[in-house]
Amino acid sequence: MRITELADLVSTGIKISSSQLSSKPSGFLYLKPENIERAIAISEADAMYIIEKVSKSVLSNSIDVGYGDYLIYSYKNDGDYSLLRVVQDFKKKIVPSNNFIIIKGPSSFLSTFLQHEMGRLYFLKEIQDIANRANGNFLDVIKQFKQIDIDPVVLEKVNLPSYISPGNSTINEEDLKKINVRGDVITIDNIYKRLKENEIRLDGYFQRKSNLWNDDIKSRLIETIILNMPIPPLFFDVTNDDRWLIVDGLQRISAINSFYNNELALTKLDYIPSLEGKYYRDLNRTYQRKFEEKQLSYSAIYPGTPKSVRYKIFKNINVSALILNRQEIRHAINEDEDLEFTSSKYILSLTEVINKYIIIPEKGTTGKERMADAELCLRYIAFRVLNYVHDYGGNIQDFLDKAMERINSYERNKLNVFKVDFEDALKTLTAIFSPDVIFTKAMVQVEGPKSFNGNLFGVWTYLFTRLNYEERQSLIERRNLFTKRALKMSDDPQYEKSIDSRYFETIESLKVNIETVEKFIKAFFND
Repeated sequence: MRITELADLVSTGIKISSSQLSSKPSGFLYLKPENIERAIAISEADAMYIIEKVSKSVLSNSIDVGYGDYLIYSYKNDGDYSLLRVVQDFKKKIVPSNNFIIIKGPSSFLSTFLQHEMGRLYFLKEIQDIANRANGNFLDVIKQFKQIDIDPVVLEKVNLPSYISPGNSTINEEDLKKINVRGDVITIDNIYKRLKENEIRLDGYFQRKSNLWNDDIKSRLIETIILNMPIPPLFFDVTNDDRWLIVDGLQRISAINSFYNNELALTKLDYIPSLEGKYYRDLNRTYQRKFEEKQLSYSAIYPGTPKSVRYKIFKNINVSALILNRQEIRHAINEDEDLEFTSSKYILSLTEVINKYIIIPEKGTTGKERMADAELCLRYIAFRVLNYVHDYGGNIQDFLDKAMERINSYERNKLNVFKVDFEDALKTLTAIFSPDVIFTKAMVQVEGPKSFNGNLFGVWTYLFTRLNYEERQSLIERRNLFTKRALKMSDDPQYEKSIDSRYFETIESLKVNIETVEKFIKAFFND
Protein backbone atom coordinates (compact mmCIF):
# COMPACT_ATOMS: atom_id res chain seq x y z
CA MET A 1 0.00 0.00 0.00
CA ARG A 2 1.17 3.53 -0.73
CA ILE A 3 2.21 5.92 2.03
CA THR A 4 -0.76 8.18 1.31
CA GLU A 5 -3.12 5.25 1.96
CA LEU A 6 -1.46 4.26 5.23
CA ALA A 7 -1.29 7.70 6.87
CA ASP A 8 -4.03 10.17 7.78
CA LEU A 9 -2.03 12.92 6.14
CA VAL A 10 1.24 13.26 4.22
CA SER A 11 2.28 16.87 3.82
CA THR A 12 5.21 19.26 3.86
CA GLY A 13 5.97 22.16 6.10
CA ILE A 14 5.60 25.76 5.00
CA LYS A 15 8.04 28.54 4.23
CA ILE A 16 7.81 31.54 6.54
CA SER A 17 9.68 34.77 5.88
CA SER A 18 12.20 36.07 8.40
CA SER A 19 9.97 39.10 9.02
CA GLN A 20 7.37 36.76 10.50
CA LEU A 21 9.84 35.16 12.91
CA SER A 22 11.38 36.23 16.18
CA SER A 23 13.72 34.75 18.79
CA LYS A 24 11.20 35.82 21.42
CA PRO A 25 9.22 32.71 22.50
CA SER A 26 5.61 32.57 21.40
CA GLY A 27 3.05 29.80 21.23
CA PHE A 28 4.36 28.64 17.83
CA LEU A 29 7.86 27.23 17.37
CA TYR A 30 9.08 27.23 13.76
CA LEU A 31 11.04 24.03 13.22
CA LYS A 32 14.03 23.88 10.87
CA PRO A 33 16.50 21.00 10.36
CA GLU A 34 19.06 22.83 12.50
CA ASN A 35 16.62 22.63 15.43
CA ILE A 36 16.97 18.84 15.44
CA GLU A 37 19.36 17.88 18.19
CA ARG A 38 21.71 15.03 17.25
CA ALA A 39 19.05 13.77 14.85
CA ILE A 40 17.06 12.24 17.71
CA ALA A 41 14.95 15.02 19.25
CA ILE A 42 13.54 18.49 18.70
CA SER A 43 15.64 21.12 20.45
CA GLU A 44 14.42 24.58 21.42
CA ALA A 45 17.97 25.93 21.56
CA ASP A 46 18.33 28.88 19.17
CA ALA A 47 14.77 28.26 17.94
CA MET A 48 12.77 30.86 16.05
CA TYR A 49 9.12 31.55 16.81
CA ILE A 50 6.24 32.76 14.66
CA ILE A 51 5.24 36.22 15.85
CA GLU A 52 1.80 36.43 17.44
CA LYS A 53 0.22 38.88 14.99
CA VAL A 54 0.63 36.53 12.02
CA SER A 55 0.33 33.17 13.75
CA LYS A 56 -3.40 32.68 13.06
CA SER A 57 -3.12 33.38 9.35
CA VAL A 58 0.00 31.23 9.10
CA LEU A 59 -1.50 28.29 10.98
CA SER A 60 -4.58 28.28 8.78
CA ASN A 61 -2.32 27.20 5.91
CA SER A 62 0.07 24.96 7.83
CA ILE A 63 0.32 21.60 9.57
CA ASP A 64 1.63 21.41 13.11
CA VAL A 65 3.17 18.22 14.47
CA GLY A 66 2.59 16.43 17.74
CA TYR A 67 3.43 13.29 19.65
CA GLY A 68 3.74 10.22 17.42
CA ASP A 69 4.06 12.09 14.12
CA TYR A 70 7.02 11.37 11.84
CA LEU A 71 9.30 13.92 10.19
CA ILE A 72 11.58 13.24 7.23
CA TYR A 73 14.38 15.69 6.50
CA SER A 74 17.94 15.97 5.28
CA TYR A 75 20.06 16.38 8.40
CA LYS A 76 22.88 18.92 8.14
CA ASN A 77 25.53 16.65 9.68
CA ASP A 78 24.96 13.60 7.53
CA GLY A 79 24.03 14.69 4.04
CA ASP A 80 21.46 11.91 3.82
CA TYR A 81 17.84 11.67 4.89
CA SER A 82 16.78 11.02 8.47
CA LEU A 83 13.53 9.94 10.08
CA LEU A 84 12.41 11.40 13.41
CA ARG A 85 9.40 10.32 15.44
CA VAL A 86 8.14 13.13 17.68
CA VAL A 87 8.22 11.72 21.21
CA GLN A 88 8.22 15.00 23.10
CA ASP A 89 5.15 16.80 24.40
CA PHE A 90 5.27 20.58 23.90
CA LYS A 91 3.01 23.27 25.29
CA LYS A 92 3.45 25.20 22.04
CA LYS A 93 2.59 24.36 18.45
CA ILE A 94 5.45 22.94 16.36
CA VAL A 95 5.21 24.22 12.78
CA PRO A 96 7.79 22.58 10.46
CA SER A 97 9.53 24.50 7.69
CA ASN A 98 9.25 23.52 4.04
CA ASN A 99 12.34 21.31 4.45
CA PHE A 100 10.27 18.58 6.11
CA ILE A 101 7.90 15.86 4.98
CA ILE A 102 5.28 15.21 7.66
CA ILE A 103 3.50 11.90 8.25
CA LYS A 104 0.55 12.39 10.60
CA GLY A 105 -1.61 9.76 12.24
CA PRO A 106 0.08 6.72 10.73
CA SER A 107 -1.92 3.49 10.67
CA SER A 108 -1.05 0.73 13.08
CA PHE A 109 0.76 -1.13 10.29
CA LEU A 110 2.81 1.88 9.18
CA SER A 111 3.61 2.80 12.78
CA THR A 112 4.77 -0.74 13.53
CA PHE A 113 6.71 -0.81 10.28
CA LEU A 114 8.57 2.42 11.08
CA GLN A 115 9.33 1.32 14.64
CA HIS A 116 10.84 -1.91 13.30
CA GLU A 117 14.58 -1.47 12.80
CA MET A 118 14.61 -3.16 9.40
CA GLY A 119 11.51 -1.22 8.38
CA ARG A 120 13.23 2.10 9.08
CA LEU A 121 16.31 1.07 7.14
CA TYR A 122 14.15 0.01 4.19
CA PHE A 123 12.14 3.23 4.38
CA LEU A 124 15.21 5.49 4.53
CA LYS A 125 16.79 3.63 1.63
CA GLU A 126 13.66 4.21 -0.48
CA ILE A 127 13.80 7.93 0.33
CA GLN A 128 17.52 8.12 -0.40
CA ASP A 129 17.03 6.40 -3.76
CA ILE A 130 14.33 8.94 -4.63
CA ALA A 131 16.63 11.80 -3.60
CA ASN A 132 19.46 10.43 -5.73
CA ARG A 133 17.17 10.20 -8.76
CA ALA A 134 15.87 13.71 -8.08
CA ASN A 135 19.42 15.11 -7.85
CA GLY A 136 18.58 16.60 -4.47
CA ASN A 137 15.50 18.51 -5.69
CA PHE A 138 13.31 18.42 -2.58
CA LEU A 139 10.07 19.13 -4.45
CA ASP A 140 10.66 16.12 -6.68
CA VAL A 141 11.48 14.03 -3.61
CA ILE A 142 8.12 14.93 -2.07
CA LYS A 143 6.12 14.01 -5.19
CA GLN A 144 7.78 10.61 -5.54
CA PHE A 145 7.79 9.95 -1.80
CA LYS A 146 3.99 9.90 -1.67
CA GLN A 147 4.03 6.99 -4.11
CA ILE A 148 6.29 4.73 -2.01
CA ASP A 149 4.64 1.34 -1.85
CA ILE A 150 5.08 -0.80 1.28
CA ASP A 151 4.27 -4.47 1.01
CA PRO A 152 3.38 -6.03 4.39
CA VAL A 153 5.80 -8.88 3.69
CA VAL A 154 8.68 -6.57 2.74
CA LEU A 155 10.28 -6.96 6.18
CA GLU A 156 11.13 -10.53 5.30
CA LYS A 157 12.88 -9.33 2.14
CA VAL A 158 15.04 -6.62 3.71
CA ASN A 159 18.76 -7.27 3.34
CA LEU A 160 20.60 -4.91 5.68
CA PRO A 161 23.88 -4.51 3.76
CA SER A 162 22.12 -3.21 0.65
CA TYR A 163 20.46 -0.45 2.66
CA ILE A 164 23.65 1.21 3.79
CA SER A 165 24.52 3.64 1.05
CA PRO A 166 28.29 3.87 0.46
CA GLY A 167 27.80 7.16 -1.38
CA ASN A 168 26.59 8.90 1.76
CA SER A 169 28.70 7.15 4.37
CA THR A 170 32.27 6.72 5.46
CA ILE A 171 31.77 2.93 5.28
CA ASN A 172 34.06 1.52 2.60
CA GLU A 173 33.34 -1.38 0.26
CA GLU A 174 35.57 -3.80 2.18
CA ASP A 175 33.72 -3.09 5.44
CA LEU A 176 30.38 -3.62 3.71
CA LYS A 177 31.50 -7.12 2.73
CA LYS A 178 32.22 -7.95 6.37
CA ILE A 179 28.74 -7.14 7.69
CA ASN A 180 27.38 -10.04 9.73
CA VAL A 181 23.76 -9.40 10.76
CA ARG A 182 21.35 -12.31 11.25
CA GLY A 183 17.94 -13.01 12.73
CA ASP A 184 17.11 -15.54 15.45
CA VAL A 185 14.72 -16.21 18.35
CA ILE A 186 15.27 -16.27 22.10
CA THR A 187 12.97 -17.21 24.99
CA ILE A 188 12.07 -14.71 27.68
CA ASP A 189 13.56 -17.08 30.24
CA ASN A 190 16.92 -16.94 28.44
CA ILE A 191 16.73 -13.16 28.24
CA TYR A 192 16.12 -13.00 31.99
CA LYS A 193 19.03 -15.34 32.73
CA ARG A 194 21.33 -13.17 30.64
CA LEU A 195 20.10 -10.05 32.41
CA LYS A 196 20.64 -11.68 35.80
CA GLU A 197 24.23 -12.54 34.88
CA ASN A 198 24.76 -9.07 33.36
CA GLU A 199 25.23 -10.70 29.94
CA ILE A 200 22.73 -8.25 28.45
CA ARG A 201 23.71 -4.74 29.46
CA LEU A 202 21.02 -3.05 31.47
CA ASP A 203 23.38 -0.95 33.56
CA GLY A 204 25.04 2.45 33.39
CA TYR A 205 23.76 4.57 30.50
CA PHE A 206 21.28 1.85 29.51
CA GLN A 207 19.81 1.76 33.03
CA ARG A 208 19.17 5.51 33.07
CA LYS A 209 17.04 5.15 29.95
CA SER A 210 15.24 1.97 30.99
CA ASN A 211 11.96 1.96 32.92
CA LEU A 212 10.67 5.00 31.02
CA TRP A 213 7.37 3.27 30.28
CA ASN A 214 4.63 3.60 32.88
CA ASP A 215 3.10 0.50 34.50
CA ASP A 216 0.07 0.57 32.18
CA ILE A 217 2.21 0.19 29.06
CA LYS A 218 4.42 -2.42 30.69
CA SER A 219 1.37 -4.40 31.78
CA ARG A 220 -0.12 -4.44 28.30
CA LEU A 221 3.18 -5.76 26.94
CA ILE A 222 3.21 -8.58 29.52
CA GLU A 223 -0.42 -9.40 28.71
CA THR A 224 0.44 -9.53 25.00
CA ILE A 225 3.29 -11.95 25.73
CA ILE A 226 1.14 -14.24 27.90
CA LEU A 227 -1.47 -14.36 25.13
CA ASN A 228 1.30 -15.36 22.68
CA MET A 229 0.57 -12.34 20.49
CA PRO A 230 3.42 -10.94 18.34
CA ILE A 231 5.54 -8.03 19.51
CA PRO A 232 8.12 -6.07 17.46
CA PRO A 233 11.51 -7.79 17.11
CA LEU A 234 14.45 -6.85 19.31
CA PHE A 235 17.89 -5.86 18.04
CA PHE A 236 21.17 -6.66 19.78
CA ASP A 237 24.87 -6.13 19.20
CA VAL A 238 26.37 -9.53 20.15
CA THR A 239 29.94 -8.96 19.00
CA ASN A 240 30.86 -9.77 22.60
CA ASP A 241 28.80 -12.86 23.43
CA ASP A 242 29.28 -12.26 27.16
CA ARG A 243 27.99 -8.66 27.03
CA TRP A 244 25.14 -8.09 24.59
CA LEU A 245 24.28 -4.46 23.82
CA ILE A 246 20.66 -3.46 23.27
CA VAL A 247 20.30 -1.64 19.97
CA ASP A 248 16.50 -1.60 19.91
CA GLY A 249 14.01 -2.85 22.52
CA LEU A 250 15.32 -1.35 25.76
CA GLN A 251 11.88 -0.51 27.16
CA ARG A 252 10.46 -3.94 26.29
CA ILE A 253 13.39 -5.74 27.91
CA SER A 254 13.19 -3.47 30.95
CA ALA A 255 9.47 -4.24 31.34
CA ILE A 256 10.10 -7.99 31.06
CA ASN A 257 12.86 -7.74 33.66
CA SER A 258 10.67 -5.74 36.06
CA PHE A 259 7.85 -8.27 35.84
CA TYR A 260 10.12 -11.31 36.20
CA ASN A 261 11.70 -9.68 39.27
CA ASN A 262 8.25 -9.17 40.86
CA GLU A 263 8.64 -5.39 40.69
CA LEU A 264 5.59 -4.85 38.46
CA ALA A 265 1.95 -5.50 39.39
CA LEU A 266 -0.20 -5.85 36.27
CA THR A 267 -2.73 -3.08 35.75
CA LYS A 268 -5.36 -1.91 33.24
CA LEU A 269 -5.32 -5.15 31.27
CA ASP A 270 -7.45 -5.48 28.14
CA TYR A 271 -8.03 -9.23 27.85
CA ILE A 272 -7.22 -11.03 31.12
CA PRO A 273 -8.80 -8.96 33.93
CA SER A 274 -8.30 -11.89 36.33
CA LEU A 275 -4.57 -11.03 36.40
CA GLU A 276 -5.21 -7.45 37.52
CA GLY A 277 -2.90 -6.46 40.38
CA LYS A 278 -0.84 -9.64 40.21
CA TYR A 279 2.93 -9.99 40.21
CA TYR A 280 4.79 -12.76 38.38
CA ARG A 281 4.91 -14.83 41.59
CA ASP A 282 1.09 -14.68 41.81
CA LEU A 283 0.47 -16.26 38.39
CA ASN A 284 -0.50 -19.90 38.18
CA ARG A 285 2.08 -22.18 36.62
CA THR A 286 0.31 -22.24 33.25
CA TYR A 287 0.59 -18.47 32.85
CA GLN A 288 4.15 -18.45 34.20
CA ARG A 289 5.17 -21.09 31.65
CA LYS A 290 3.52 -19.18 28.78
CA PHE A 291 5.51 -16.11 29.83
CA GLU A 292 8.85 -17.87 30.33
CA GLU A 293 8.71 -19.94 27.14
CA LYS A 294 7.55 -17.14 24.84
CA GLN A 295 9.99 -16.88 21.93
CA LEU A 296 10.93 -13.37 20.81
CA SER A 297 12.35 -12.61 17.39
CA TYR A 298 15.52 -10.57 17.25
CA SER A 299 18.20 -9.42 14.84
CA ALA A 300 21.82 -9.24 15.91
CA ILE A 301 25.14 -7.75 14.85
CA TYR A 302 27.67 -10.60 15.06
CA PRO A 303 31.49 -10.63 15.41
CA GLY A 304 33.34 -9.54 12.30
CA THR A 305 31.09 -6.57 11.63
CA PRO A 306 33.37 -3.46 11.48
CA LYS A 307 32.88 -0.74 14.09
CA SER A 308 32.09 1.81 11.38
CA VAL A 309 29.09 -0.32 10.41
CA ARG A 310 28.08 -0.86 14.05
CA TYR A 311 28.05 2.92 14.59
CA LYS A 312 25.93 3.37 11.47
CA ILE A 313 23.41 0.72 12.52
CA PHE A 314 23.12 2.15 16.04
CA LYS A 315 22.61 5.64 14.62
CA ASN A 316 20.01 4.61 12.04
CA ILE A 317 18.00 2.51 14.46
CA ASN A 318 18.11 4.83 17.48
CA VAL A 319 15.50 7.36 16.29
CA SER A 320 13.84 8.00 19.64
CA ALA A 321 14.97 10.64 22.13
CA LEU A 322 14.60 7.95 24.80
CA ILE A 323 17.48 5.91 23.39
CA LEU A 324 21.22 6.58 23.13
CA ASN A 325 22.80 9.62 21.54
CA ARG A 326 25.95 9.37 19.41
CA GLN A 327 28.43 9.75 22.29
CA GLU A 328 26.58 7.21 24.42
CA ILE A 329 26.74 4.81 21.48
CA ARG A 330 30.51 5.34 21.22
CA HIS A 331 30.85 4.73 24.93
CA ALA A 332 28.78 1.54 24.84
CA ILE A 333 30.54 0.07 21.81
CA ASN A 334 34.04 0.75 23.14
CA GLU A 335 33.47 -0.15 26.79
CA ASP A 336 34.62 -3.49 28.22
CA GLU A 337 34.59 -3.97 31.98
CA ASP A 338 37.10 -6.82 31.71
CA LEU A 339 39.78 -4.59 30.18
CA GLU A 340 41.92 -2.25 32.25
CA PHE A 341 42.03 0.33 29.46
CA THR A 342 39.46 1.27 26.83
CA SER A 343 38.82 4.49 24.94
CA SER A 344 35.58 4.84 26.93
CA LYS A 345 37.46 4.72 30.24
CA TYR A 346 40.05 7.18 28.94
CA ILE A 347 37.44 9.71 27.80
CA LEU A 348 35.67 9.45 31.16
CA SER A 349 38.99 10.25 32.86
CA LEU A 350 39.16 13.43 30.76
CA THR A 351 35.68 14.44 31.93
CA GLU A 352 37.09 14.63 35.46
CA VAL A 353 39.44 17.32 34.13
CA ILE A 354 36.89 19.33 32.16
CA ASN A 355 34.41 19.40 35.04
CA LYS A 356 37.04 20.96 37.30
CA TYR A 357 37.23 24.05 35.12
CA ILE A 358 33.98 24.67 33.28
CA ILE A 359 30.28 24.10 33.82
CA ILE A 360 28.72 22.05 31.05
CA PRO A 361 25.36 23.56 30.03
CA GLU A 362 22.52 21.18 30.85
CA LYS A 363 19.80 21.95 28.33
CA GLY A 364 17.35 19.06 28.25
CA THR A 365 19.20 16.16 26.70
CA THR A 366 22.50 17.96 26.11
CA GLY A 367 23.89 18.03 29.63
CA LYS A 368 26.37 15.79 31.41
CA GLU A 369 23.76 13.10 31.85
CA ARG A 370 23.81 12.59 28.08
CA MET A 371 27.65 12.62 28.01
CA ALA A 372 28.00 16.13 26.57
CA ASP A 373 31.17 16.55 28.65
CA ALA A 374 32.59 13.32 27.19
CA GLU A 375 31.91 14.46 23.64
CA LEU A 376 33.66 17.77 24.29
CA CYS A 377 36.71 15.91 25.59
CA LEU A 378 36.63 13.73 22.49
CA ARG A 379 36.53 16.82 20.28
CA TYR A 380 39.84 17.87 21.83
CA ILE A 381 41.52 14.47 21.79
CA ALA A 382 40.47 13.82 18.17
CA PHE A 383 42.89 16.55 17.08
CA ARG A 384 45.69 14.84 19.04
CA VAL A 385 45.26 11.25 17.82
CA LEU A 386 44.18 11.95 14.23
CA ASN A 387 45.45 14.12 11.40
CA TYR A 388 42.43 16.28 10.68
CA VAL A 389 43.70 17.23 7.21
CA HIS A 390 43.58 13.59 6.10
CA ASP A 391 41.07 12.03 8.52
CA TYR A 392 38.30 14.63 8.57
CA GLY A 393 35.79 13.72 5.88
CA GLY A 394 33.28 16.52 6.40
CA ASN A 395 31.27 14.96 9.22
CA ILE A 396 32.27 15.78 12.79
CA GLN A 397 30.44 12.78 14.24
CA ASP A 398 32.25 10.34 11.93
CA PHE A 399 35.52 12.09 12.82
CA LEU A 400 34.82 11.51 16.52
CA ASP A 401 33.93 7.87 15.83
CA LYS A 402 37.36 7.40 14.24
CA ALA A 403 39.07 9.08 17.18
CA MET A 404 37.30 6.86 19.70
CA GLU A 405 38.54 3.76 17.91
CA ARG A 406 42.05 5.19 17.41
CA ILE A 407 42.46 5.77 21.15
CA ASN A 408 42.16 2.03 21.79
CA SER A 409 45.40 1.36 19.91
CA TYR A 410 47.25 4.58 20.75
CA GLU A 411 50.43 4.62 22.83
CA ARG A 412 49.39 4.86 26.47
CA ASN A 413 52.21 7.18 27.54
CA LYS A 414 51.26 9.73 24.89
CA LEU A 415 47.62 9.63 25.97
CA ASN A 416 48.73 10.42 29.52
CA VAL A 417 50.65 13.42 28.16
CA PHE A 418 47.58 14.56 26.20
CA LYS A 419 45.56 14.46 29.43
CA VAL A 420 48.09 16.66 31.26
CA ASP A 421 48.18 19.02 28.27
CA PHE A 422 44.37 19.19 28.34
CA GLU A 423 44.36 20.32 31.95
CA ASP A 424 47.09 22.90 31.28
CA ALA A 425 45.08 24.30 28.35
CA LEU A 426 41.85 24.53 30.35
CA LYS A 427 43.64 26.07 33.32
CA THR A 428 45.10 28.74 31.03
CA LEU A 429 41.95 29.46 29.05
CA THR A 430 39.78 29.78 32.17
CA ALA A 431 42.36 32.16 33.64
CA ILE A 432 42.14 34.34 30.52
CA PHE A 433 38.43 34.33 29.63
CA SER A 434 35.59 34.99 32.06
CA PRO A 435 33.19 32.11 32.85
CA ASP A 436 30.25 33.79 31.10
CA VAL A 437 31.98 34.02 27.69
CA ILE A 438 34.48 31.15 27.55
CA PHE A 439 33.79 28.77 24.63
CA THR A 440 30.92 30.93 23.40
CA LYS A 441 30.89 33.29 20.42
CA ALA A 442 31.07 36.12 22.94
CA MET A 443 34.79 35.36 23.40
CA VAL A 444 35.50 36.20 19.73
CA GLN A 445 32.67 38.61 18.90
CA VAL A 446 31.45 41.84 20.49
CA GLU A 447 28.07 41.11 22.10
CA GLY A 448 28.14 37.64 20.59
CA PRO A 449 25.69 34.95 21.79
CA LYS A 450 26.67 33.21 25.01
CA SER A 451 25.52 29.71 24.16
CA PHE A 452 28.22 27.04 24.49
CA ASN A 453 30.01 26.34 21.20
CA GLY A 454 31.67 22.94 20.76
CA ASN A 455 33.52 24.11 17.65
CA LEU A 456 35.32 26.76 19.69
CA PHE A 457 36.05 24.34 22.52
CA GLY A 458 37.75 21.69 20.41
CA VAL A 459 39.97 24.07 18.44
CA TRP A 460 41.00 26.41 21.26
CA THR A 461 41.87 23.63 23.71
CA TYR A 462 43.83 21.80 21.01
CA LEU A 463 45.85 24.87 19.99
CA PHE A 464 46.55 25.89 23.59
CA THR A 465 48.12 22.47 24.25
CA ARG A 466 50.77 23.45 21.70
CA LEU A 467 51.93 26.37 23.85
CA ASN A 468 54.75 25.97 26.35
CA TYR A 469 54.58 27.07 29.98
CA GLU A 470 56.18 30.48 29.37
CA GLU A 471 53.80 31.26 26.51
CA ARG A 472 50.76 30.30 28.55
CA GLN A 473 51.90 32.45 31.47
CA SER A 474 52.52 35.37 29.12
CA LEU A 475 48.95 35.17 27.83
CA ILE A 476 47.56 35.07 31.37
CA GLU A 477 49.59 38.16 32.32
CA ARG A 478 48.38 40.02 29.21
CA ARG A 479 44.86 38.61 29.30
CA ASN A 480 43.10 41.99 29.17
CA LEU A 481 44.73 42.88 25.85
CA PHE A 482 44.38 39.32 24.56
CA THR A 483 40.63 39.12 25.23
CA LYS A 484 40.09 42.60 23.80
CA ARG A 485 41.77 41.66 20.53
CA ALA A 486 40.00 38.30 20.41
CA LEU A 487 36.68 40.13 20.17
CA LYS A 488 37.68 41.35 16.72
CA MET A 489 38.25 37.87 15.31
CA SER A 490 34.69 37.56 14.04
CA ASP A 491 35.18 40.69 11.96
CA ASP A 492 36.54 38.15 9.48
CA PRO A 493 33.37 36.74 7.83
CA GLN A 494 35.13 33.49 6.91
CA TYR A 495 36.09 32.85 10.52
CA GLU A 496 32.63 33.74 11.78
CA LYS A 497 31.17 31.24 9.33
CA SER A 498 33.67 28.56 10.37
CA ILE A 499 32.45 28.53 13.99
CA ASP A 500 28.78 28.48 13.02
CA SER A 501 27.29 25.00 13.46
CA ARG A 502 25.47 25.38 10.15
CA TYR A 503 28.74 25.53 8.20
CA PHE A 504 31.34 23.85 10.41
CA GLU A 505 31.00 20.44 8.79
CA THR A 506 33.24 21.07 5.77
CA ILE A 507 37.01 20.51 5.89
CA GLU A 508 37.43 24.02 4.48
CA SER A 509 35.58 25.55 7.44
CA LEU A 510 37.59 23.47 9.90
CA LYS A 511 40.85 24.64 8.32
CA VAL A 512 39.72 28.27 8.48
CA ASN A 513 38.78 27.83 12.14
CA ILE A 514 42.14 26.34 13.13
CA GLU A 515 44.34 28.54 10.94
CA THR A 516 42.62 31.76 12.04
CA VAL A 517 43.16 31.02 15.74
CA GLU A 518 46.76 29.92 15.04
CA LYS A 519 47.52 33.18 13.23
CA PHE A 520 45.83 35.23 15.93
CA ILE A 521 47.93 33.68 18.72
CA LYS A 522 51.14 33.97 16.67
CA ALA A 523 50.46 37.61 15.81
CA PHE A 524 49.81 38.40 19.47
CA PHE A 525 53.18 36.98 20.51
CA ASN A 526 54.96 38.83 17.70
CA ASP A 527 53.45 42.17 18.70
